[in-house]
Amino acid sequence: MTQSRLKPTLIGVSFIVVVKLWFNIQRSMDERDRKNIPRYTGVVVRPMMLRQDSIDQLFSKVDGSHIVLTKYLKETLNDPDSYEHVTTEYKDLGKVLVVVTTYRAKNASGEKVLSSITVKSDLKGNIKVVTE
Repeated sequence: MTQSRLKPTLIGVSFIVVVKLWFNIQRSMDERDRKNIPRYTGVVVRPMMLRQDSIDQLFSKVDGSHIVLTKYLKETLNDPDSYEHVTTEYKDLGKVLVVVTTYRAKNASGEKVLSSITVKSDLKGNIKVVTE
C-alpha cells in the first residue's frame, strides 16, 4: 500500500478503536453505578430518597420528636417525668439539621411551663450545638 492510502485507513481504524474503548468505559461505569444503588421491590432508590429515609429515622414515628433531643431534655430537666412533647420542626442544611422542639415541663418551682430548644444535629442524630 502506498503511504497516501495507508494514512486514511489508520485514521479510520484508530477512530473505531477509540469509540469502542469509550463505549466500554461508559458501560462499565454504568454497571458499577447500578450495583451501588440499593433496590427495593424492583424500584431503583434514588440517593435523595435514602437521605430522607435516614433523616426520618432520627424522629419518633409516634409524636415526631427528635429522639436524641428528647433523651437530652429528659436528662437535663428538673422533673424528667413531667416532659410533654408539643411540636418539633427541622430544617435540612446539608451536613446538619437545625431542630426546634417545643415542650412542656415543670420548672424548678414545680409549675408547668412551655419552653423551646433549638439544636444543630448531624445526620446521625448527634447534637452538636444547643441554643435555647
